[in-house]
Amino acid sequence: MKKVNNRGFAVSTMLYTLILMMFMIVLSIMSMLGTTRSNTKNLSDDIKKDLLQYYDKDDPICRRVSGTNKLLVGKCPLLKQASCYDNHCYNCRHDPTKLGGYAVDANITYGQVGTPGVFKSGDVFVCDVNGDGNFQDDPNGDRNKLELFFYVTDLESDSDYAVLIFFANVSGGKFIDSNKKSGFAYSNNTTATLTAAQETCPNVAVNQLPTTSQWKNVKLTNETRRIKDEDGVERVTCPYTNRAARLPTYDEIKAACPTIAKYNSSITGDTPLGQAKGYCEYFVIYTTYDSGKDNEETKGYWLETVSTAPKSMNKHLIVDGMGRNVYPLKNDKDGQNIGVRPVIEVPKSKIEY
Repeated sequence: MKKVNNRGFAVSTMLYTLILMMFMIVLSIMSMLGTTRSNTKNLSDDIKKDLLQYYDKDDPICRRVSGTNKLLVGKCPLLKQASCYDNHCYNCRHDPTKLGGYAVDANITYGQVGTPGVFKSGDVFVCDVNGDGNFQDDPNGDRNKLELFFYVTDLESDSDYAVLIFFANVSGGKFIDSNKKSGFAYSNNTTATLTAAQETCPNVAVNQLPTTSQWKNVKLTNETRRIKDEDGVERVTCPYTNRAARLPTYDEIKAACPTIAKYNSSITGDTPLGQAKGYCEYFVIYTTYDSGKDNEETKGYWLETVSTAPKSMNKHLIVDGMGRNVYPLKNDKDGQNIGVRPVIEVPKSKIEY
């Protein structure tokens, strides 16, 4: 009987030993798997980090121009017609003895190189909007390829983004010479009320903006825009589907030109665009401002903003080069040479400034 008990004890001891060994083996395997999983995760994180660092080294979208030789320079022409009244003259000429205007044939330099590390209204940047890797910044070269933009202000909804405006109007997303008489309506609806989407959405003007395939290196922060009136009241939500740029706003011009008053005789109250030689002139480059041929060339361009002026039904704001101001115009008016000028939204992290 004693031998049987001893044998049973021995068997039990062996079983317990085997179970303990199996338990230890399982723990070892689990430990190894945990270490492997941890190493795999670390490796994955390292690869992701390396990829992000690689992409961060890509060329920026925009660069500050390298010098004054990259700035656009125009001439102030003799007015083709008498456009002066009440001590005010149209275009860059006006009255140099009273309003700080330019002499005939004087050079007009648009914008400035600016200070590295600082954004200022009118700073000139070259932006590789089409993503071909070339920064087309020669102001004396082919204007159809030129990629010059002016810094306007920070994006209202996100100060990490900069708002930049193109140097000229576009047609079908491409540069259009201001010497050519052309214009586009803001909208094709002239009967709706100011609160109707059909009337306030720039459905005609938007179609002239560059598409995301033309300017594939930039995109809007939101392709759905909340259109406001000049008092800042939201009127309607409008689509900018597949568009790489949008129309500028009245608020952005006010931010860029602090002395702006609600449109009276000028965009900036007592200081019209260009009146104080260099003050916000970049907004009226490539318009009748520097041509002196009213109604024969591109007069200006549409703002996205709805007008609240008296009797302004179906009207939106425009920048007028000849008058150097902002005023309301009926939204179906394309015969007055009102064009489309793109604004882009670029992350400051993608701007070399």
